[in-house]
Amino acid sequence: MAKEEMDAREEKEAAGKIVVKSPFLKWLDNFWYHHKWGVIIGALFLLTFIVCFAQCASRDLSDVYVTFAGGASLDEEAQADFEEVLNSVAKKTDETKDVKVGISSHLYYSAEELDAQFTDEKTGEVNKGDHSYTNAVKYNADRLGNVKSYFETGECAVWFLSEAAYNDLMLTKNDFAASLKSSLGYIPDGAYDEYAVYLVETEFYEYYQDKLKALPEDTLIVLTIPLLYSNEKTYEQSKALYRAILNFEAP
Repeated sequence: MAKEEMDAREEKEAAGKIVVKSPFLKWLDNFWYHHKWGVIIGALFLLTFIVCFAQCASRDLSDVYVTFAGGASLDEEAQADFEEVLNSVAKKTDETKDVKVGISSHLYYSAEELDAQFTDEKTGEVNKGDHSYTNAVKYNADRLGNVKSYFETGECAVWFLSEAAYNDLMLTKNDFAASLKSSLGYIPDGAYDEYAVYLVETEFYEYYQDKLKALPEDTLIVLTIPLLYSNEKTYEQSKALYRAILNFEAP
């Protein structure tokens, strides 16, 4: 009897060894041993991506976007104030719904603003030989390139631009900017040229200047013409917002 029990035990052990030596399980065990941290990290990245994607998919999108590009870095509070006043004006452009306005902000310096950052206080000379200066010029050009790429998508039609950003971005203005006469029917007193108006010269700024003080004094307001990828409905909403800003009257 003891011999039979021993034989049965040996058979079970043999069976167990066969399971462990299964090609798939052996491969899986080896793979996990060598790659477990890669799998764990990959799973965490995947989980993060899924969560972010779900948040973006569920986020309320804006009806129109307004872009600022100039020599001021708008912090979270400044952007919130800017967005608040734009949404306040946008409410008057559509009687059937509240038009939600989103803000896109881009830092871009003029050549003078860049030079000022690298000017020696004692000598008054610009240290253009400094490696940091060379990098700053490059990064500034890269930022303008990013703004141009966004500009060409046609997603945004209302722009608040510093003089430098305006002149460097819209080199051939008649191909991109809507003239004041065509968009407003007249040229305001605070016009910079036939396409742009100084923000500080508008009644809109005078009324909301506490909320708009972070924007540079040379900020211009510009409406683009419809570009290749512009959405017709969105463009009309943007045009209505642009008119509401420039035709603003204090309550």
